[in-house]
Amino acid sequence: YEDLDAVAQKLVAVLDKDKVLIEARSDLDMNEKAYTISMLRESQALLGVDEKTVSTAIQAFTHRLRASEFKKDGQRYNVFLEPDVVSEDLNSVYITAFGESVPLATVAKVKKVIKAPVLKHTNQMRTAHVFASLSPGQSLSDAKVYLDKVVKENVPKEFSVSYEGSMEMHKKSSDTFLLLFLAGLVFIFAIMAIQFEGILDPLIILFTVPLACIGGVFMLWISGTGTNLYTQVGMLTLIGLITKHGILLTEFVGQKRSHGIELKEAVFMATRLRFRPIIMTTAAMVLGALPLVWGSGAGIEARASIGLVIVGGMIFGTILTLFVLPSVIYSVHMIKMRWSR
Repeated sequence: YEDLDAVAQKLVAVLDKDKVLIEARSDLDMNEKAYTISMLRESQALLGVDEKTVSTAIQAFTHRLRASEFKKDGQRYNVFLEPDVVSEDLNSVYITAFGESVPLATVAKVKKVIKAPVLKHTNQMRTAHVFASLSPGQSLSDAKVYLDKVVKENVPKEFSVSYEGSMEMHKKSSDTFLLLFLAGLVFIFAIMAIQFEGILDPLIILFTVPLACIGGVFMLWISGTGTNLYTQVGMLTLIGLITKHGILLTEFVGQKRSHGIELKEAVFMATRLRFRPIIMTTAAMVLGALPLVWGSGAGIEARASIGLVIVGGMIFGTILTLFVLPSVIYSVHMIKMRWSR
């Protein structure tokens, strides 16, 4: 525990110095005053004093002891014994043996020591908790990156480190988000593959997803907001919103191609004629999400995180989709035609 305390105090000192996290502290305090009490077996046997008697006397002497209870007028009252003066000298404690009071030193050896009042274990390993709070303006994702670096530099390899509290929830939500994000992409890809009866157009449409995510991340960076559970929900929402733009363009190109129009002309027509519905869809979503960004009241942080991702993702995703996706459609179909030849 001494080695564990040294590492914990080192972490606390580093956290206090960098100020990324504040109010750092460790629950392993090796500077608490304590006593070790060793029973003198021969004296204990001669006087007929057991450990429970000694423990009861010390409790009554140092704090208070529930001695009895009585009832009056239908109410039950507890009776406690409390010392008039609390002394740190346990040798002045007296116990009863054969109807007489004898000092505690007669049956036990008392020694003052400096140690931790509580020694914790986790999974049968000695444990110390280091607590800290986020500094103003810091996010959990930034703190996670910072903590990983600090732990790597200051904790020896023979020590095991795990996160609890908000940091643990953030890590679990991040892992779950990756699975949900991939599941969302696979689900939408499967639906579109059935709709288009192929995999080429769905792959082109899914190209809009990273474009929207870039916009959402960019908006979070501008606003200084870190990633959290609510920004992850916003990212999942973007998958369904932005792929609609890709469907409008890709489906229109396919329809015109089926009528014998050349690929290049079909792409230009799709970009020009689908421009209005794409802009209207984006405007509706952005205007609907702005109250989340500019709102006030309880839970504004959560709503603002979702709103920022949707606003940034839709604006930047739409702009990039209108300029980038037509080029992708044209290039992919040209490669397909040359490959088929």
